Amino acid sequence: MRSVRLLGFFALAVATGTARAQDSTSLRDTLAYTTAIVTVRAKPFANAQALGRVDAAVPVRLYTCSAGWCTVATGRLTGYVLEEYLSGQPTAPPQRVGPG
Repeated sequence: MRSVRLLGFFALAVATGTARAQDSTSLRDTLAYTTAIVTVRAKPFANAQALGRVDAAVPVRLYTCSAGWCTVATGRLTGYVLEEYLSGQPTAPPQRVGPG
């Protein structure tokens, strides 16, 4: 009887460990960086409602990309950004020219 309980405990421990491994993989963030000031849109269309703007060189969570548009999130802003304005590597923000 003890071996049956032990076997049941072992099976539960293995199942829990497998579930944790799957959870940690799915919860990993894929980061991308904006290469310019970008407009985050409600839908993946150039004329869709603008939800806000994100500065250049800002890290964003990248979820999916399709047909040139990517679903991203940063802070409280979630929406679509053109894929061409995202990079896997951080870039230096552009230098602003102003009075000295």
